[in-house]
Amino acid sequence: MDHQCAEAIAPAQPRRVTDRERFLTFALAAAEMLLEVSPDGRISFAIGAFQSRLGQPPEAWVGRQIRDLVALPDRADFDRGFNTLLARDRLAPTGYRLNDAAATPISIAGLRPLGQDADRLCLTIATTPGQAARPDLANGPSLREAAEAEARADQPHGTL
Repeated sequence: MDHQCAEAIAPAQPRRVTDRERFLTFALAAAEMLLEVSPDGRISFAIGAFQSRLGQPPEAWVGRQIRDLVALPDRADFDRGFNTLLARDRLAPTGYRLNDAAATPISIAGLRPLGQDADRLCLTIATTPGQAARPDLANGPSLREAAEAEARADQPHGTL
């Protein structure tokens, strides 16, 4: 194979990632949904897993209130958190439930950008792992008794 032919089939160099693409990738790695909202809570930009989580594309949420994403029982708490964001320019990750059929546990965080864009707020929504069900140890056999019962079940005549 000559040198020209080898160059023709060599893989192309990957395109260089821009800082904007890199930051968007970091943001979506940490959160499933990214939003930009006005101080009155109206969504002006949405991207992420809206379709898979809520059954509608991100564009369907533009113009709606961000509180509509939060399950009804959590909205008063969310309103307090949103007011904290307005007053302090930051909302630390705070737990709520998504307004979906499963009331999926989520964390919402927000930050007000500096400079000319201070009239908008950037928020992220990330799902949080549910807590594992704890065994009812108070009413059940002790760990040792449960292990012995399991071991006996595999032995002939119930012996260890």
